[in-house]
Amino acid sequence: TVTVFDHTATVTISGNAVDFPYFDHLILSPAPKVYGRININTASVNALQGLPGITSTLATNIKDYIDGPDNILWTGDDELIDTKGKLLKVTGIDEDEFKKICNLVTTRSDVFKVIVKAQAIKDRGSIGGDILASDDNITAQCTLEAIVDRSDYPNVKVLYLRYREE
Repeated sequence: TVTVFDHTATVTISGNAVDFPYFDHLILSPAPKVYGRININTASVNALQGLPGITSTLATNIKDYIDGPDNILWTGDDELIDTKGKLLKVTGIDEDEFKKICNLVTTRSDVFKVIVKAQAIKDRGSIGGDILASDDNITAQCTLEAIVDRSDYPNVKVLYLRYREE
């Protein structure tokens, strides 16, 4: 969990808390790397194209199949892929294409890498707000990395936790 109080963010994972004192903005974003298998239900078209043999057309066909007629994920017309074998129902995915990707994808993600990066920035005022300008100065930063397993949800396990100042 991330708790914010009086300009201090506290990140708590399974009872281990790390404080990031005084901040103006907190931005959480996904890590730029993919760790482990790709969740076929939530992967972007670009991520799907990174799989062997998956062209832009096949990636779009997978997303269209999952998102349903309205092309929006998590609405009532979705057809989530609950088993890998269901990929064979997607237009253009034949047995040969399936063999190339079946060990690289999953239909549910239970283990995640969480990265939280905090920076203290001295805003020199040329732009202000959330935008880091070239004349602003990063005075301190730290990173919290955790690998969590939710396979026994709601009991989430922390498999790895590391805090480092940079």
